[in-house]
Amino acid sequence: MYGNSIYNHPRIDSFDTAARVFKDTPRVRSARWNQYERPIYRTYTAHYVLRQQVDASGNVMYYDLVLYDTTLVRYLAPQHDGYTVLVRGYASNMAWKMLHHHGWGHYKKYPALDGRTVRAPLSTTCTDDYTENGVTVPAKFSAVLVFKHDSAATFRIPTMQLDTAASMHRPFYVRRSSDADIEMRVTVLKHLAPVLDAAMFRIPAMHDAVGSVYRNARIKNLFTPALDFRTKKVVADLVDRVLNASDSFTLRESDVAFLLDVASNYYESRIFKRRYSVGYEETFDEIRAIDAVQFREGFVSLLMRTGRLSKQSLKVQLPPFMTELPKKAVW
Repeated sequence: MYGNSIYNHPRIDSFDTAARVFKDTPRVRSARWNQYERPIYRTYTAHYVLRQQVDASGNVMYYDLVLYDTTLVRYLAPQHDGYTVLVRGYASNMAWKMLHHHGWGHYKKYPALDGRTVRAPLSTTCTDDYTENGVTVPAKFSAVLVFKHDSAATFRIPTMQLDTAASMHRPFYVRRSSDADIEMRVTVLKHLAPVLDAAMFRIPAMHDAVGSVYRNARIKNLFTPALDFRTKKVVADLVDRVLNASDSFTLRESDVAFLLDVASNYYESRIFKRRYSVGYEETFDEIRAIDAVQFREGFVSLLMRTGRLSKQSLKVQLPPFMTELPKKAVW
């Protein structure tokens, strides 16, 4: 409901900007607001708050950008050589929109003092303090980002660079296959190899049979190959039989017929997708057959996903402040 109003916020990306917005925004005369809080957008949307924290002497220690009761960004008072920002990732679309609007988020690139351009992923798990390389990320925050003056910059054009030695973010991981995962796939593919070979040799016959959408019963979506529930169950049971029997496993005649039928349905779904990609300008007779190697790779991938063999058991921690983030991260 309120997500799009985030883009009407003034962009607060530093301590100085926060101080200016706080000064220019009148205090709200309401019991819900105290003298150290200002609305970022409108007075009746009390969930967008700019909060000031002062010490006993009245000096401003930091400004917080708050969404509801969650502090997403904290701008500490700048020092003579730079400034520090604390950022929190949060499992909410509105929170990511707010972070992105104010200049933070997973995909923001930071020029570093060492000459690299790095990224700082924001974990959504922030219950305890996290310490690494002598830098502590406080609880309820995902990253401590310390920016310092670039010594190579001219006096007229000062630039701020991320000091990766003084900064830190919480760990993030990627999934990797263990030796046991790889061994299971090798075992299953070894026993299914005869059927895969037969399916490749049947490509010309399967291509001639393409064209009847009503014949395609095992694929749920013609344009995104995914097996229906009953077929998934049969494939999963077959994989379990292979793994339990190991070297003593023998394919039944019904197994061969079932897998070849699934292969035919998968091939038809690929042809329909290819015809859709050209805007239905080609007939089924004009569409070229799918390459045998590509067909085998795609069909094996489908069977691996369906048989729960594509899982990756290992969780590997990646080094901090990478130049590029992986497509899939695990917190």
